[in-house]
Amino acid sequence: MSWRDVDDDWDGTLDDGWGDDTELGPRRWGPGMVALTWLVVVAMLGSAVAAFVVLVLG
Repeated sequence: MSWRDVDDDWDGTLDDGWGDDTELGPRRWGPGMVALTWLVVVAMLGSAVAAFVVLVLG
């Protein structure tokens, strides 16, 4: 048995969803969650830049 067989067997036992018997959850975020995350990141950066401008310019 090669390491690839073991890896494939292990991957096959992982659960994709948020079940009661898993601690892993989904492997990848959907496009909506990625877009929401980027929106939050951009909003936080914009807020930080605005605070810096107010601090510098008074």
